Amino acid sequence: MAKTLDLGCGSVPKNPFNADEFYGIDIREDLQNNIRQADLAIEPIPFENELFDFVTAYDFIEHIPRIAYIPHQRNCFVELMNEVYRVLKNDGYFLSCTPAFPRAEAFQDPTHVNIITKRTFPCYFGWRSRWASMYGFNGAFLVIMQEWHGQHLLTIMKKVDVRKAYDAAYAREATIELKAKLRKGNIDLLKKNLAFICVAFQKMPFSASFNCFFNVGGVLYNTLKTEY
Repeated sequence: MAKTLDLGCGSVPKNPFNADEFYGIDIREDLQNNIRQADLAIEPIPFENELFDFVTAYDFIEHIPRIAYIPHQRNCFVELMNEVYRVLKNDGYFLSCTPAFPRAEAFQDPTHVNIITKRTFPCYFGWRSRWASMYGFNGAFLVIMQEWHGQHLLTIMKKVDVRKAYDAAYAREATIELKAKLRKGNIDLLKKNLAFICVAFQKMPFSASFNCFFNVGGVLYNTLKTEY
């Protein structure tokens, strides 16, 4: 049975992936509705390791400070991402929907203290660069999609084993899996995963990426021809 966790859920945890069981975390506890209390700026997620298939955060991460002194320095946003990685199952998904730069709504609320850009997740928490590792991040994510919904930047990432973060074979397998899905003619998936295809190519040796380019290119061409 799939389980999902919604961070900063309010009175009703969101369940966009239609999981069988859904839980929430908020500053107010409501155990009858599976909501636990925690201040995630300074406290860990109060659930055990690798419990959830999905973790979601709607209008939440913009309220998590990047740095706090309580009394010692804590990289709150990085620690939150560590906690998300910890409670996700292998190959679990993290969804974030937050006002982001350059939209004005990201700045106008005085409680917004963590303004991200479209590069924050790929560069700092993505499996290739992991720049946040210098600040204590110990996980890795594969960015599946990023797109704008009004002022909100919607990001979906997949938990990746850190040991696979630099594994070209894993990238090839992921590309093959994506090709199989594209052959079904799912044009929405095609649009959302072009960036992922590019990442996978960059992980391969030149000869493999060259062949894969034409193979995937043929799939994309046939899919587009079928759809249009």
